[in-house]
Amino acid sequence: MEAKNTRVEMERVEIRLSHEDKMIIKRALEISGEKTMSGFIKRVVKEEARFILSGHGQILESERDRELFFRTVFENSPEPNDNLIAATKRLKALLPAK
Repeated sequence: MEAKNTRVEMERVEIRLSHEDKMIIKRALEISGEKTMSGFIKRVVKEEARFILSGHGQILESERDRELFFRTVFENSPEPNDNLIAATKRLKALLPAK
């Protein structure tokens, strides 16, 4: 069986940090047990990016659900029947006048 070459092309990202930010990252790196700063930064940024993206998906689903609900209720609802009209009149009679 022939082995396939599955080399992943890597890209470079450069950032500039204040001395304080670098020291915070370095301390977290030491506590985490990660071997390199690049590996640590890559892992932490990737985890945060996935978290942000998962939240974004939930927001989109919520918006889609909300739109579907209101479209169903207001656009596809039948005309009020006699019972609903009578109940509305009774309710209006019970409410204080504006």
